[in-house]
Amino acid sequence: MKSNMIEIDGENWYSVSEVSKIIAIKNCGRNKFMLLLRQEHILQDNNFPSQYYLNMGLARMKEVVRNGYTFYTPVFSTKGINYLKNKLLC
Repeated sequence: MKSNMIEIDGENWYSVSEVSKIIAIKNCGRNKFMLLLRQEHILQDNNFPSQYYLNMGLARMKEVVRNGYTFYTPVFSTKGINYLKNKLLC
């Protein structure tokens, strides 16, 4: 299985898909997890992390270039994953 962990500035960051597997909420794959993050105002409607999570270093955006197109995807730090576990599972 390919890990979606990436290293940015010496820190490990995880894609939403990887975070949803780590947190393992029953019947909650990547798409439902993204919806949950938007409902909890962790992600905005455009899938960018809310400013609070950016400032705290819990999440950031990663630039991805495919076939000449550039898009951005949210990634979460280890600290961010722990924060999400506490917020979503408690």
